[in-house]
Amino acid sequence: MALAIPIQMAIANRHVAKSDINTENIEALSDGDLQDLILSEWIRAKELDEKLHKMTTVLSVAVAIGGLVSTTMLQSVGGSTAKYVAIGLYLAATSLLVIGIALGFNGLLPKKRYGYGAAYMRNVATGGETARQVMIEAAREFERDNLIRSNETTAAVVSIRNGVLVFALGIGVNLYALATTELDAPQEPPIILVEAAVIARGG
Repeated sequence: MALAIPIQMAIANRHVAKSDINTENIEALSDGDLQDLILSEWIRAKELDEKLHKMTTVLSVAVAIGGLVSTTMLQSVGGSTAKYVAIGLYLAATSLLVIGIALGFNGLLPKKRYGYGAAYMRNVATGGETARQVMIEAAREFERDNLIRSNETTAAVVSIRNGVLVFALGIGVNLYALATTELDAPQEPPIILVEAAVIARGG
């Protein structure tokens, strides 16, 4: 179920990329409102990109630390069903976290920007219907790309959240396996009792 989220995101983004954005609401805006909309979509695109960048950077470090912790804990546990369950959970958690990282890096790939540049400013400066159509086009394309960005961010966050939960469950099972191993281990008699037994036998 967790792995279905990235697949659904990929399908949805492919559909969004190929479909036409409804411009009815955009076309109803005044020129001033169109400029405000383009600016707000620009800011939104920047915020989504920054969120993905920070999340991907932190997660890359977290996966490395998590792998070290899980390996160390597993080495302290003998062969048991609980240990193999923990291994399976760690592998599942790592897969989900790696998917989250991959989605994050994919979201960081350069995307086309709109509403800037010499050609855009020149067309807007001319005024009239040409300027208006250029602004409508920029707003429409920005909405499409930001919807794709949003889907990528959501899928990455869901994958990371599920990975963290599965990893935490793996640690719980690992601790249970460790406690079980300690209880089943043969207990050596205390040194005082050993010495007392030796004295009783006459040294």
